[in-house]
Amino acid sequence: RANDQREIVALDLRQQVLSDDDLERIADIEKLRALYVSNSTITDQGLAHLSKCHDLETLDLKATEVTDAGLVRLGENRALKTLIIDDTAVTLAAIVHLLVEVHGHTVAESLTAIHRMAIDNSGRKVDLRGLDASVDDLKTLQTIPDVRTLFVDGNQLNDEAASIIAANPGLEAIWLEGGTIGNLGVGALATMPELRHL
Repeated sequence: RANDQREIVALDLRQQVLSDDDLERIADIEKLRALYVSNSTITDQGLAHLSKCHDLETLDLKATEVTDAGLVRLGENRALKTLIIDDTAVTLAAIVHLLVEVHGHTVAESLTAIHRMAIDNSGRKVDLRGLDASVDDLKTLQTIPDVRTLFVDGNQLNDEAASIIAANPGLEAIWLEGGTIGNLGVGALATMPELRHL
């Protein structure tokens, strides 16, 4: 897609055969604001080239080989608002680090920017379904004081995860699916003063 000045501002290369070297050429597009490279063989090394894309606001990396190490290379992309990382090895902790500590966004703004995680406008409902949230991911919730409702699933749900969730005393409703939470985890959740629905 081009703007009124015939400059390329969006490039959709989903499901194309792309290499890290291709990203080097793409990074030469000066006014690029949106790049969609999902379902390609892009790796962490390729993301280093995108540091030149200072206007990049949207980056779709769904189903690529990108990891936390590659995300660090996006630190120069100050305009980045939407990052789509479904089906990658990238963790929520790495994304929040990028958007909060590097880009200076609030945690709530950062979570809003993450496509595979939804937080409503009030910051009161967080949906982590489909993330297979880790213990570190769940610790991030402690930085959102107003969250009241949590949806979470995944194989990593265990007693430790339940204890971390229980450290959010304002939660009123929790929907858990998957994993194995034993008596210790259930006991931790039972101590939550505002919890009405589990």
